[in-house]
Amino acid sequence: MYTEADREKASARARREGIIAAALLAAGLAAAIVALTARERLPGALALGLFSMLAYAQYALRCAPWRRYARFLSELLSGRSRENEGFFDGIEPDARLSEEGVLVRGVSVRETSNGGALMYYWDAGRPFPPLAPGGRVSLTTYGRYIRALCPAEKSH
Repeated sequence: MYTEADREKASARARREGIIAAALLAAGLAAAIVALTARERLPGALALGLFSMLAYAQYALRCAPWRRYARFLSELLSGRSRENEGFFDGIEPDARLSEEGVLVRGVSVRETSNGGALMYYWDAGRPFPPLAPGGRVSLTTYGRYIRALCPAEKSH
């Protein structure tokens, strides 16, 4: 489900958004320097303040989420995974933010080994496979995150 290309794409997007934030900050500094050399303090301070706020907003709202997602994908791809089977109970209709800052939806799976229901996380940015509630599934997980989920092969 996840590939190295996904991680590289997220890293490239984070880099691009970070460059935009840095460009906004540089534009603010340039405008402030030009205004201060012309002995115009108020326009210089306003330009620096405005561009600094825009740069911070760009970083916080656009760059930081992509950096967190790229870090998440890197850990997911390089971390130890676990194969398991169980019965699909359902998926939460609404996405929420996980501890790692990734939008996820909860997936309830009853494990075949002990019969207990566990809640796993599905990346909300990915399409969910068509699964019938109560159907047997095979899943690969990294911690609580699902790396792969598909209907289990029937054993005769």
